[in-house]
Amino acid sequence: MFSGCTSLTNAPNLPATTLEWNCYEEMFSGCTNLTKAPNLPASKLAGSYLTGSSLTGSCYGGMFSGCTNLSEISVDFTKWGLGHTDFWVENVAPTGTFYCPKELPLEYGVDRIPEGWTVKHIEVGVNATLADNITIWSDDLTIYVRGAKGEVSIYDLSGKRVAVSYSADEERALSVPAKGVYVVRTNYGTSDVLVR
Repeated sequence: MFSGCTSLTNAPNLPATTLEWNCYEEMFSGCTNLTKAPNLPASKLAGSYLTGSSLTGSCYGGMFSGCTNLSEISVDFTKWGLGHTDFWVENVAPTGTFYCPKELPLEYGVDRIPEGWTVKHIEVGVNATLADNITIWSDDLTIYVRGAKGEVSIYDLSGKRVAVSYSADEERALSVPAKGVYVVRTNYGTSDVLVR
């Protein structure tokens, strides 16, 4: 769809959680000015099948190939599939950040996590636990924190604080400006949380 669009700097939102074969194959390949991938909220990869001796259909195959400035990808899936991400990060930026659930196996290469990139685990879904007594979840553009004492701050990925609460309430609701990955900081530590 956007393959070879060198003027594309911001990718559109891709909200699909159910994937089909070839659905996003080579969608952004060659988009050399794209720096951040859209969040990929599908929890399972799908679509490849065997035809004779060939593997056909690849939901994310070649998706970001040749995106030489791409340095941030955020996914929700927890398992790599056979052929689903073939060459999807070939020739991306040499360093970057890959956000994924902690259950996703840390496999590297042009078909998996780009070599040289940092991996950060995100909490996906409801009731992620930061500490024994702190629970964090998101709903729409609100991050909820239950059980924290003292200040609770939320930062975007550039390090800018976008929300803060000094309330003594058991449960706090903090609004964020857009969907994406945020860092929630309490006196018990920090956690990356995905708002989708």
